[in-house]
Amino acid sequence: MAIFILWEDFVIYWGHNIFHQGVLYKKFHKVHHEYTISCAFIGEYIHPFEYMISQALPNGLCPMLLGSNVHYFTIFFWNIFRMWGTIDVHVGYEIPWSFLRVLPFGNSSYFHDYHHNNNLGTYAGMFTFWDSLMGTDTDYRKYRWQMITKYLKEEEE
Repeated sequence: MAIFILWEDFVIYWGHNIFHQGVLYKKFHKVHHEYTISCAFIGEYIHPFEYMISQALPNGLCPMLLGSNVHYFTIFFWNIFRMWGTIDVHVGYEIPWSFLRVLPFGNSSYFHDYHHNNNLGTYAGMFTFWDSLMGTDTDYRKYRWQMITKYLKEEEE
């Protein structure tokens, strides 16, 4: 499962980043961004070409390469785990008991909502460390800091 998670997270980050560039965005990824307000179904609402490249490939390649070394239950639980992660970041609500909240660098609904509302950076799959390493979360971090300071000022008043 750890190999599956790390592989998929790498491919999702870079695939999502690439699908936000020029023609790939206009022809394929824009379908996913037709909705700026997140809901669970939007996570899987993507163009079929993009689905094959950025969903089916990262989700299925490790189990295929490992073949008979992977138990059917592992693949079954991997798919449930993966689907939950996709729904979780697209649900439009920060589920406090979600496994992504306890993982280091776990993605969040806030993080991905920012992406859908502003169409900037925050390309993360399950973990946000790729965005941090590549600097694609800079605008999000500024936005969160503004929201926190605004909240603190309101609390003082």
